[in-house]
Amino acid sequence: MPTWVKVVLAVVATGILGLAVLVGGVYWWVTSNKDRLKDEGKAAIEGGRTYGAAHAKGECVDEAVARVSQCGVAGFVCEATTKIWLKECLGKSTSGPPSWCAGAPEPDSIVAGATWSADECRRRNHPTQACGRLMADALHACR
Repeated sequence: MPTWVKVVLAVVATGILGLAVLVGGVYWWVTSNKDRLKDEGKAAIEGGRTYGAAHAKGECVDEAVARVSQCGVAGFVCEATTKIWLKECLGKSTSGPPSWCAGAPEPDSIVAGATWSADECRRRNHPTQACGRLMADALHACR
């Protein structure tokens, strides 16, 4: 067998092994933290509903942006619970669309939505990817 074939097979085998370790690690972490994750999800649902019942949709988004900005770089669980909180808050709020929705694209327009989300985060002085992902969800408050 030529040397280059051995090298390719070694690289492929190493990649497969690395992927297996990564998947196993994620599975272990999720099963180890499932109760905590479940409790945080329930708290986000209840907190969002309670806040939304007493506040306008724009205030829900403002609060969610403030929360997601405190999540940190590796705060994917924090970001996820903040998105859950925002969805529930927007669903419970009875106010009309916020004033910043005037220039918002349709939620199903992916490129325009991503551009708008990034611009909205810069306007709010939170130019992070987490804010952009959150604002993409906030587009639904405009319709």
